This record gives sequence, C-alpha cells and structure tokens, in this order.
Amino acid sequence: MHSARFRLVRVDAVGAGEVNGAEAGGAAGVLVETVKLADEGTGDVIVRLYESLGRRQHFVLHAHFAHHGVVPTDLLENPTDELVVGDFTATVRPFELITLRFTR
Repeated sequence: MHSARFRLVRVDAVGAGEVNGAEAGGAAGVLVETVKLADEGTGDVIVRLYESLGRRQHFVLHAHFAHHGVVPTDLLENPTDELVVGDFTATVRPFELITLRFTR
C-alpha cells in the first residue's frame, strides 16, 4: 500500500493541515476526499477534494512526492484544463468537488 503526503493550505487564512491518504485536518473546509492511482495504470495519482462549509474558498495543494504537474479532470478522470507545474492553486465554490491528476 502506497501512502501519498499532501499539505493543504488556505490562501486567505493562517494554518494548514497535513494530509496522509484521505485524512485532512485544519484545512478550513477544503477536504481531501480520495487519493488513489489512476484507473488506466499510468502511475498517476488522482486526488479528489471538496468544499464542505458552503462558501467560496481559495486553496493551494502541495504534493510531497515526485510528479511532473497537475491536471484538473472530470469525475471520469478526463482532462478539463491545462497542465499546471508546481503547486495547484484554485478557488472552489460552495460544496464543489474537484478532481486532480498528478502526472508522474
């Protein structure tokens, strides 16, 4: 079993939560819901996050493992936007679910 380490940081607040697997703490409502390998066996890591407090929030997601970049996807893991190199920054709407592919 592989464990991925993430650091989820709210841009507009002080404090951060370490995330191991699918557990998050101190992330002020933006929660990591799923961490798994991509279905087609490429070695890419899929991360699903959601906003749980019902308000728009800004966040930065730092992955503490080797990867080439992050691609936002739909729930079926099809790309919906361009590759982002480095930390992933986004704004989530109330209760929005975001799926990201960390390419390796």
